[in-house]
Amino acid sequence: MTYGVGTQAELDQANQRINAFKQDLLRQGFRTVSISSSDSKEEFILEGQYGRLKDLRVTLRTNKSLEKDEPEVAGGIDASINDEQADQEFEALYKKVSTIVTGQPQ
Repeated sequence: MTYGVGTQAELDQANQRINAFKQDLLRQGFRTVSISSSDSKEEFILEGQYGRLKDLRVTLRTNKSLEKDEPEVAGGIDASINDEQADQEFEALYKKVSTIVTGQPQ
């Protein structure tokens, strides 16, 4: 999911939420598998265990400035789902990532 921001304050707040979530995942044992950076964006892909979700990958993208035409931040998850409980955990984590990216409860 992506979230377009309109002001530098919104961008700073979104980046702060995303970076805090990334640090929280790292403390929980996730590992960084990829980092890509450009003049305007930074993207992290982390892997780890979350409940019953297998092969979980969390993608988080921040934007460094409003100078771009459409500044946005983004996040997403990808996992193997083996049963109903894993499906429910996936939905809960998706809502959490969405809330972190947008700053709005889902």
